[in-house]
Amino acid sequence: MALNVSGEWQIEQTNGFIVDVRVGQIRPNGEFTVNAKYILQGTTQTGSGFGSVTDIQFQCTIDWLNGSRGVYIGELNPQTGRLNGSTFDASSPNTFAGWQSLRSF
Repeated sequence: MALNVSGEWQIEQTNGFIVDVRVGQIRPNGEFTVNAKYILQGTTQTGSGFGSVTDIQFQCTIDWLNGSRGVYIGELNPQTGRLNGSTFDASSPNTFAGWQSLRSF
């Protein structure tokens, strides 16, 4: 059974960004849609995308309106109940950061 990551929550990245995400209903196959936003130098950046989740693994891709494509890969930490992993821009995969959810699941 897929982990229920639907709803509104935040991703805290190790590079200082906080991303607000709104994950849609989880389909039986674990797939979902996602809308997201973050603030960069006083300007709100928005994006949307898709992802998938299992009972412990999480992955999503967000197409940001500024042209970048953020890829988030992670898994559930059973001790904290939070998701954590790494993120990178698909056009520059060697530039990455760590991340964790600020909500437990």
